[in-house]
Amino acid sequence: MGVDPAAQTFSCRIELSRTDGISIVIKDGVKKDQYVRSIELGPASITLTCKDGAVTSVVTQKDGSIKTAVTTDKGTTTIDQDGETIAFTCKTFK
Repeated sequence: MGVDPAAQTFSCRIELSRTDGISIVIKDGVKKDQYVRSIELGPASITLTCKDGAVTSVVTQKDGSIKTAVTTDKGTTTIDQDGETIAFTCKTFK
């Protein structure tokens, strides 16, 4: 069975480090650094990143806190949460 010519090609890299933890990175073979998905399991946090051109979403979890950030050409919105506080940064809140 042959490869579908319409199928996207991706590269996947897994890095293991005794000091930095584990990184998994998936990149589009055509768009290179414009389309990236990554997971970083570090000693102090877990970070998920989705990038598609100018749009980037990042979720970072640490012991006792979570931060999400979404960046587009219109700006950045964030949500910071810990055990006592939730803070929002945005242009419009619904």
